[in-house]
Amino acid sequence: MPHNFIIYRERLEGIGIKQNIEKEGLGVRTFFSRLGGKILLRKKIIKYFPLEYSTYIEPFVGSGALFFQSLKKPKEIINDLDKDLVDMFRDIRRVNKDDIVKMNFDLNKERFDNYKNLPSPTDYRKRLERNIYISRGSFAGMRRSFSSSIVERGRGGDAVNRRLIQDLDCIQERLKGVEILNTDYKKVIKMHNSPSTFIYLDPPYFEKATGGYPKSSVSPEELYDNLKSLKSRWLMSYNDHPLIRQIFKDFYIKSIDTTYVFENKIKGRTIGKELLISNYPLVEHPYVEYECSLKG
Repeated sequence: MPHNFIIYRERLEGIGIKQNIEKEGLGVRTFFSRLGGKILLRKKIIKYFPLEYSTYIEPFVGSGALFFQSLKKPKEIINDLDKDLVDMFRDIRRVNKDDIVKMNFDLNKERFDNYKNLPSPTDYRKRLERNIYISRGSFAGMRRSFSSSIVERGRGGDAVNRRLIQDLDCIQERLKGVEILNTDYKKVIKMHNSPSTFIYLDPPYFEKATGGYPKSSVSPEELYDNLKSLKSRWLMSYNDHPLIRQIFKDFYIKSIDTTYVFENKIKGRTIGKELLISNYPLVEHPYVEYECSLKG
């Protein structure tokens, strides 16, 4: 076993962390997809998280791909401006497995369009069913248009119920005690502004935005202005663009490879670059993920 890995494990155990180190399969999966989510990059990014912090904040949580597998902290805040996404995180904490059994995820365009055109239900069970249905049935998880290819690949129906039932205990365990907000990211990053706070940001892509995002209303200049003076440590993943490199030139920047799932017409994949930008030195550590105590 490499010497630096032993030191890292001892340091984690010394601050009371006993979660998985360099292990896979015991973490928690997100329960819906989202274009631009970091499901393919989560391990690379988590390796650059700081070792020690007591408050974790994620202002653009999206599907929570990183949140669900990052180590649990005493204080955690996740946020998104999309109320439907926030409702999913709040509602999944309230349902039980019997509720999931009664949900119907047989995907078809007529039902998808009805869900899209009608107001979101007030009952948390029906609201969760509606929101998962729209995410599961939409193109790239963007909740805009129905995707017949999802049905062709058999990703709806009872398979969704089975996975939710299988993962529900661990999802609820990971979300226990987490503050879930639906507000502007600028308010969220100013909460608990302290060296003991760590903020992971995954803002909407700048300009062209890989995978169909419109031009973002969150500009690199605005992000810089709101991040530059924070006492909290922060790490941001962003698409690689000369303007972004120029604006954040006084911070730590690292380029990493990523795979965009559907831009390339050949097999629907293309290799691209993303930037990791931070206000602390980017040191790669062995991958450590949250371990669900209710698995296995």
